[in-house]
Amino acid sequence: MQRCLRKGNVSVIILLTLIWFAFSPLREGRSAEQAPFPTIEELTGGKVKTGDSITKENVDLVKDYLTVSIYELVKQGMVMKIGKNVAPGEVTPAFFREATENSLKLYGKPTIDENAVIYTKEGKPWPGGIPFPAPSNVLELMADVKYGHGVDDFVANQYTLYVNKEGKVYKTNKMDISWVWTNGRLKVPPLGAVPRFETANEVNLPVIVAPQDLKGLGQLVTKYWDDSKNPDTGFVYLPAFKRVIRVSVTTYQDNMGGSDMTWGDPNGLREPFSNWNFKLITKKFMLAGYPFGAAAKINPDLTVDDGKEYTEGKKFAKNTWVVTPIYIVEATPKVRHIYGKKILYIRSPEEGWLVYSNIAMVDIYDQQMRLWKAYYSIPYLADMGEGLPRVSVGSICSMHDLQAGHSTHFLGTLFFNRGLDPAKLDLTALIGKGK
Repeated sequence: MQRCLRKGNVSVIILLTLIWFAFSPLREGRSAEQAPFPTIEELTGGKVKTGDSITKENVDLVKDYLTVSIYELVKQGMVMKIGKNVAPGEVTPAFFREATENSLKLYGKPTIDENAVIYTKEGKPWPGGIPFPAPSNVLELMADVKYGHGVDDFVANQYTLYVNKEGKVYKTNKMDISWVWTNGRLKVPPLGAVPRFETANEVNLPVIVAPQDLKGLGQLVTKYWDDSKNPDTGFVYLPAFKRVIRVSVTTYQDNMGGSDMTWGDPNGLREPFSNWNFKLITKKFMLAGYPFGAAAKINPDLTVDDGKEYTEGKKFAKNTWVVTPIYIVEATPKVRHIYGKKILYIRSPEEGWLVYSNIAMVDIYDQQMRLWKAYYSIPYLADMGEGLPRVSVGSICSMHDLQAGHSTHFLGTLFFNRGLDPAKLDLTALIGKGK
């Protein structure tokens, strides 16, 4: 590759890297620290270097490695810092790789159906780890997204920044989140499955706790292992009406407290996968968010210390982006929906899988198939619990409405593996958050 570079044969470099990516499953004996990704210098023939800033003046140099919506954000004033490539061992912790290997050795490759629902050959939920470390089709990839978590639970303090088209913050809120995975548990007892929750996949309770006019607005949701047979169940509490309503497909399409995010947008796609068709478009090297260190600190007055620079007022955070292997998937709804389609940009399980939230970016289109929103997550290093190293998670995210020109930033801190009991995430807890 160095000889090609000296000759200036950039097209050969790109061809070789694409061939490498096409035949690069997670192989036994391969070091987890190896990251044979092309550098940004190689991809651009030296026109862009690590440490450079990408602005609207030079964004066309990396256009081929950006999503459609991220390119538009840069043209509108977002600035990207180019970072050094990240080795898989920096984002996929050793215990998670070992869990993947152990599950495959003990149970073999899982079975999978047309809705990306997986089981062991004995008909039991997958015991943990990444079910398909080298996915061969889009259903296996989406099963990785749904079931390939490396944490058992978390609590979070999330801060939401509402920014208007002039770049001014006009509203903030704080949300408390409790989240439990009830199967595939690796660290927190009970391991494997939580008794009485064997048919579920997760139970989550996100509730806005400030300011006062939004306090109590939240959801309680149980997501099942097979959401084609057991659709998500749960409730939304509307404090203004002091009323609880059941979660439905249309509830997922409501926005979260007036933000640019719907209840179905967190982590890129939180709605039941059985309500969507998935098509693999391609896989390629792209620029995606880089794990940047500690999370933001939320102050009592709802201001935030996030250590970030912004451009165009508070409209665009200046984040670090690195070359990352990405699968590109088109998702189209099977049900009536406010969105025409989503284009999902998913981190490659072969070469660096976060323990949580692996849809790195999303292009979102309206019903007329016009580009509507841009979603992206920026990983940070999170606390995994006593005696465990901090690991990368993709929970810091932004959603931009490209048609209206405003944006919402979601910042905060997640604390993993705290021993949450899913039975205590109930209607009493949902309504109690609003009091």
